[in-house]
Amino acid sequence: MALLNHPPVPVADGVWRITRGFPLKINVFLVREGDGVAVFDAGHKPMGPVVRAAANALGGATRVVVGNAHADHRGGARGIGAPVHCHADERLPLLARPLTPRLMASWDDGPLEVAATLAEGDRIGDLEVIHLPGHGPGCIGLWRAADR
Repeated sequence: MALLNHPPVPVADGVWRITRGFPLKINVFLVREGDGVAVFDAGHKPMGPVVRAAANALGGATRVVVGNAHADHRGGARGIGAPVHCHADERLPLLARPLTPRLMASWDDGPLEVAATLAEGDRIGDLEVIHLPGHGPGCIGLWRAADR
């Protein structure tokens, strides 16, 4: 299985990174949340099964948190199989945003049902949601003051 060749890499206490793709590298982060992990960004469609296997090895995906609605952040969400959360300003555009049809066909897995929305100050494990509009209207990041 591809996961055995590319296990998640610890990057901070309770946070792991999966990086895939060529030539564009795409990062997905797994954040300890209770007995499982929240998946921050789902990568593109081909990453879904790899991310799901990594999350399962860490207790299972509690939810997928989409940092913005671009295909390289949301395309793998369906393959992970957990509820999808995003900022309210990204909820409507969780349909594919046009880039090129060929790229979107390989990266995007169609519209997603959003289970819940997030706002600045909400928590993902012990990280805080911060609103970073610009790249997308509801673009979010995660912050933990203890390790910056």
